[in-house]
Amino acid sequence: MASRKGQKSVTREKVQGAKKSEARKRDRAKYRCKPEVEDLITLANSIPPDRRLPHRKEVLELARYDHKKQIQIIKELLEGVPQDFIAGNGGSYGAYVSFRNIRRALRDIANLARVPQAQRELYFSLRDYQDEPMSEKAQQLFESFKLHRWGDLHESDFETDVGLPGRPGVRLVLNVGADNVIDVEWADRIIALRKVDAGRLRICEFCKHIYWANKENKVTCSSQCSNNNRQQRSRDKKKQAEYEYNRKLKGRRSAKDVARRK
Repeated sequence: MASRKGQKSVTREKVQGAKKSEARKRDRAKYRCKPEVEDLITLANSIPPDRRLPHRKEVLELARYDHKKQIQIIKELLEGVPQDFIAGNGGSYGAYVSFRNIRRALRDIANLARVPQAQRELYFSLRDYQDEPMSEKAQQLFESFKLHRWGDLHESDFETDVGLPGRPGVRLVLNVGADNVIDVEWADRIIALRKVDAGRLRICEFCKHIYWANKENKVTCSSQCSNNNRQQRSRDKKKQAEYEYNRKLKGRRSAKDVARRK
């Protein structure tokens, strides 16, 4: 028969194991993506990430102020977006404004979470001019923190919507605190982002889609993108090594030519 001391030891191990298991469950729950946020991410990824979504005023200019042409352009830009989302926003025009804001919000937060608290005001001031040639200061900020520059912002994105007095219908008001928790001053579907950990919203390094990182060290949205990204980095390193080798070889040949001439 096992001694009572041995039985106590086994029981203590079971209790400690159960506590660790509960702690792991709490951690997984803490970093689990909310269904509402997951829906926003899926929606934003329904079109290719490199598809530029111009401001509606820019679309109107492209259509030469022809309303029918404007709607046609918007429908083409929304190709791939679920029809129930379009119908739920009163048609293509309303869906375009809402979809564009959702994608912009997710991308902005993914960028903002990379920037230290002390430099976030600087990011906002520089972000507003992303369509223009970047200053040296802006380039340093974007390169230092590996930020993404999408190039589809418009000056009207930073103005209150005149058509909807008192409501920032176009201008998104986002804030990420020192604890990386998101606050959103806009009562639309983007409200789902409120109190979410901004550091979990990221841009895939390979395909550029938005994704939720359930692990701290995750840099891609899927195992396939992870493999592709690793292969790409390997190819880039090989090309860089070949370039450095050829450059040194060329330098040696030049030195020999100079010596021969002497």
